[in-house]
Amino acid sequence: MKRSRDLLGAKVFDEKNNYLGVVRGIDYEHKQKNIKGFYIERNGILSRKMYFPFNEVAKFGEKEIFIKNPKDLNKVSFPFKSYDISYAFNRADTEIGYIADFLIDENVGNILGVEVSLGPFDDINHGRAVYANYTPNEQTGDFIID
Repeated sequence: MKRSRDLLGAKVFDEKNNYLGVVRGIDYEHKQKNIKGFYIERNGILSRKMYFPFNEVAKFGEKEIFIKNPKDLNKVSFPFKSYDISYAFNRADTEIGYIADFLIDENVGNILGVEVSLGPFDDINHGRAVYANYTPNEQTGDFIID
């Protein structure tokens, strides 16, 4: 299992160990509870932004992602939605915290759950709650926890 925060900033290589860039965003499909792909960026003289689908992942390292076919990288302008903070609500529409992380099965790209935080002091004193059942609100970027 991986956490989304561990994937952001991961270095991306092809299977021949050629450096391709760094993960700058994750393309989630929350209704299906899976990852569609990754947005990566390579800085320098040949600076570019690219996207590759999850099914191109060959394997995950500790802080790296290796992909099968770098020829399938698509140049993009990072069109993904980025919400500053996504909040978690229960079915009674009461806020129960904010989404701190996503738990991901790196073998198949499924989102196993969301980690909800009430803030750093509560995290230290009580830990974070993890919920497997949630529904995204496409308009706000928030989540309803079942």
